[in-house]
Amino acid sequence: MLFYHFTRLAAVASIRQSGIFKGIVPFYQKNPPPMVSLTSVLNPAKHGLITGQILTEGVDPEFEEMAKRCPTFVTGVAPNRTMELFDQTEVVIEIDIDPEDPNLVDYNGFIDIVRPLFPAGTPKNLLKATAIVTGLYPLGSEYKETKRIDQQVLKLQYSGAIKDPGWFFYKDVITPDMISSVRKRDMNGQYTIQI
Repeated sequence: MLFYHFTRLAAVASIRQSGIFKGIVPFYQKNPPPMVSLTSVLNPAKHGLITGQILTEGVDPEFEEMAKRCPTFVTGVAPNRTMELFDQTEVVIEIDIDPEDPNLVDYNGFIDIVRPLFPAGTPKNLLKATAIVTGLYPLGSEYKETKRIDQQVLKLQYSGAIKDPGWFFYKDVITPDMISSVRKRDMNGQYTIQI
């Protein structure tokens, strides 16, 4: 079965040599085990990926935190500095994984893994909705109005519209031999350029 992992062009050489290592997953603040994030959908939207955003000091609330994390990206003179972030959607890595591989975890299984990190009785649909909504905010949701985020989560939780977002997770390194192709995004936003 084919899965996709979106990343920066600058990461391709390392991935081809060493594979894709386990990293940040939803609810990472609660400390779930690191895994490789994958999707079955060839579309990077709503996956919580940074897409080359340009942040302006004093305008974008995320500027200060991102400037601490990536100080070399900051240009200009205070109080009018800007920063252009990297783009985690430049390239897609296509990965072939046997659906029976015990290291492959679907979205429902992932929620089962993280559920014990929350208070007993936390509804599974609440966790599903929370992960999906936070995926809309790649620079973090702590800079947004908490009430608005909570409303989005509750609306999704009780809407009956929680669908599987096509997210999968791999509990081990994706080795280079699992990679079937690497493609760059073209000017139309399609992943057609084989590299």
